[in-house]
Amino acid sequence: MQYYLGRVHLKEGLVKLNVGLCGTVLRDIPAAISEDVELAVDAARRAFARNKGVDWVNTPGAVRAKYLHAIAAKIRERKSELAKLEAIDNSILNEYME
Repeated sequence: MQYYLGRVHLKEGLVKLNVGLCGTVLRDIPAAISEDVELAVDAARRAFARNKGVDWVNTPGAVRAKYLHAIAAKIRERKSELAKLEAIDNSILNEYME
């Protein structure tokens, strides 16, 4: 069983994550069904409204900056992996554009 957002996926098993038209398998990811998607959407909505019900648009710039800096830090932590994925994505795309 796979766990997502503190809950058990309703569907067990893995599916292949294919990249591009060539079908290169990047990795196996947990399978999901519509109820799993609904759980994720509900969690996203709760997170969006977490600031005492104040929408992101009304959140002060200093608070938004704190979140954006945290996101940027996580991106920097994984920059090598993200660069490799971007290279794979662009290489496969370029292969089919020629």
